[in-house]
Amino acid sequence: MKGTSVGGMNYYACLSMLSLLILTAFAIAVEGPQVWAVGWQRAVSLIGPNFIWQQLQALCSEFETLWMKSGESVTDYFSRTMEIVNKMRIHGDKTEDVTIVEKILRSMTLKFNFVVCSIEEANGIEELSIDELQSSLLVHEQKINQQEKEEQALKASTENHSTPRGDRGRGKGRGRGRDRGRGRGSNDCGNQQQHHHQHQENQFPRRG
Repeated sequence: MKGTSVGGMNYYACLSMLSLLILTAFAIAVEGPQVWAVGWQRAVSLIGPNFIWQQLQALCSEFETLWMKSGESVTDYFSRTMEIVNKMRIHGDKTEDVTIVEKILRSMTLKFNFVVCSIEEANGIEELSIDELQSSLLVHEQKINQQEKEEQALKASTENHSTPRGDRGRGKGRGRGRDRGRGRGSNDCGNQQQHHHQHQENQFPRRG
């Protein structure tokens, strides 16, 4: 596997990079972020700055084109966003939280427009953390969902009152009843005419 390469990288360089990233992440969790600089410099020396830069550019492009999907929850959208941000930071990006907050606010779906304006007016964006933004949006999301449920219930109730099923059924029944009544009336008239004709024949028999 000496000549094998992955994305232009030597196979062993890929393994070294992966191992280094895992160990670095573990070291950060245990020792703190101060070990990151040393680990990152070691990673760059293994795989070269060009590869790092290409990966970072792709991640930055993905971040810039990121938008909340229709019907997507606040929690899911934040998870997608922070997954990209964490990858960017692994590749050496130093995007500040305020940039991420601004990105999220301008990429929400239309139903959050009023909420976003309220947050921007009530809070200084520069002082608003990502966690605070998420908590605020979650509260508003619950209110929006509750309001939508109440509107749907009211709409369904209004439709039921305006065109009740029982009235529609009785109306149709009356219509059919009148039709059947007319039908029966026609038969009755025919029977009466036939009876009257027979009565006349009995009273005035035909002469042979």
